[in-house]
Amino acid sequence: MAPPPLPFAHLNLTRNPFGELDDRDLLAIAQVDPSRWIEHLREPSGVVLLLGEKGRGKTTSLKVLAAAIDAAYVHLDEERPRMPPLERSTVIDEAQRLGGWFRRRLWKDRRIRAIGSHHDHAAELRRSGRTVLVETLPLSWNATNLIRLVDERIDRFRRSEGPVPTLPPETAERLLREFGSDIRRLLGRLYDVVQRMSEVGPLSNRL
Repeated sequence: MAPPPLPFAHLNLTRNPFGELDDRDLLAIAQVDPSRWIEHLREPSGVVLLLGEKGRGKTTSLKVLAAAIDAAYVHLDEERPRMPPLERSTVIDEAQRLGGWFRRRLWKDRRIRAIGSHHDHAAELRRSGRTVLVETLPLSWNATNLIRLVDERIDRFRRSEGPVPTLPPETAERLLREFGSDIRRLLGRLYDVVQRMSEVGPLSNRL
């Protein structure tokens, strides 16, 4: 009996590139330059506040920064948002889930180095003696950025030399018009496209 076909081998891929990534893959292909944030954190009271709605790149940015400064990454659960004991420098994702009284106490701890949130906590942080750098995400998105992201994801999971799916510039422009800066939903659409592809070709063929 012939062995079953390898998933996505018909696309010259080891997996669907647009699904959830583990941290190793995410950090390898993330298009995030944390140098400005790292420079700000040279200030002992410095803290970086990344603002944005879901799908705008906060989690990726925080994980890249955490790896660069050897900090712990903490994602707060929506149902039971609890902070673990602080043992070293830490970045917090979804900080808006913490109660106001707890946040104001937490901000004074200088082991908190970066915060991702849907809400602007800059005034609270400053009142707690912190020097705040606020960034609203995404910093920039255009067709060139999107094509580079798609190419890097596909290259990460390429099986061998040879053709792989591609994203034409006109399709990148159309996706950005539809999804704007919500890259998470945009990648979800590309995930569905790859799931349906029967042969290598432009991703636009199934959109």
